[in-house]
Amino acid sequence: VFLDLNAEIASNSAIVNSVTDIIYFILEPNLQMAQETKMLRDRSYPLKRVRYIINKYNPRKDSELLKQLEYILGQKVFALIPKNFMATNSSIAHYKTLSELTPNVDVAQKYKQMANFITGKD
Repeated sequence: VFLDLNAEIASNSAIVNSVTDIIYFILEPNLQMAQETKMLRDRSYPLKRVRYIINKYNPRKDSELLKQLEYILGQKVFALIPKNFMATNSSIAHYKTLSELTPNVDVAQKYKQMANFITGKD
């Protein structure tokens, strides 16, 4: 189960916990969001079943922030999705997936890599 923490989350943690072994929390590189995510996780999800994905990651700006995020979250981040505003907006505007429209850009490659790993194709 993937929980996009930029969206509102309903308090259905019992349902989520009953249908999956691993919960992927998706959050942006933001200390406040990391603290709120940790509080949600501490209330509802065992640490061993949680993985974190940082969306809109900029390695030139966010590398020090990443260390702070991992400290707050209490574990290493599972994946970093690069920030690529142009490719993402183009994909949305054309109603096509990133892999259809721009399969070689960094963000499309990262999504493909994560999907392959999660499904065991990597």
